[in-house]
Amino acid sequence: IDDLPLTPEDILKKHNLPADKFEIVSFRQSEWDAPTPEGIQKMQASRISVRPKIKVMTEFDIANMILEQDEKISELVGERPCVKLFEHKAGTELGILKVSDFHFGLKTDKDKVGIDWNKEKATEDLICVKEQAIEFAKGRDLCKLIFAFTGDGINADTIDDCTTHGTKQDMYSSFDKVFVDFFNLMSETIRDLSEALRIPIEIIHIPGNHDFQTSFCEFFALSKYFENNPNVHFKVKKENGEAIEFNRRKYRKFGNTLMMFSHGDKECKRLL
Repeated sequence: IDDLPLTPEDILKKHNLPADKFEIVSFRQSEWDAPTPEGIQKMQASRISVRPKIKVMTEFDIANMILEQDEKISELVGERPCVKLFEHKAGTELGILKVSDFHFGLKTDKDKVGIDWNKEKATEDLICVKEQAIEFAKGRDLCKLIFAFTGDGINADTIDDCTTHGTKQDMYSSFDKVFVDFFNLMSETIRDLSEALRIPIEIIHIPGNHDFQTSFCEFFALSKYFENNPNVHFKVKKENGEAIEFNRRKYRKFGNTLMMFSHGDKECKRLL
């Protein structure tokens, strides 16, 4: 080559690589004198390592991308039953049911990790929690129930059974099967709580380190399933249609009490 390239664009161009699709990882250029039939000639060589340019998506970019799949999600959830608004007296207490680190889909062997865990045991666990919550709540003067999914509801976040950050997981079935099974279990749980307590229920979603994107997909799918039920509330969209509440912390106020919900994997070291 004749001239030393001075900019990344020049370097990519000299290697026939489009600057809008690639970025430079490393570049090395050498010069030396070499004997030729015509005498000593100055030689040059360059070596380049590149990677494709990837758009860095914010949390809200991801959420808005999911919201664009509205029609597909509607097809997934199928028929959405219409439910009448319950008549209920205004209570004086707020109920909170928090489900965290459920890790639905995980399959373990007791001989290897000390505990057997699978779809059946996970389902039994949630049903037990639901029944205890209903029994407890019926003895209180509740005006509302917050049902908070605070992260890692599903054990994997990708179709190849990895967490959000790429750690491989042992799952009982394929990602799509686990997604649908979890959706069916959660929709049944919410419906049972609503019908048993007959008070407004607000569903809160917190992304976890195992299911950062998948948890929001589930949250959105559930919001579509219950969109004809005025007793169950999801805070998914702003008035302009953009996604809201994809952030890692949610705040709710009741009386003079402020409550913060978080998965804790990012906040635990700085909350104090």
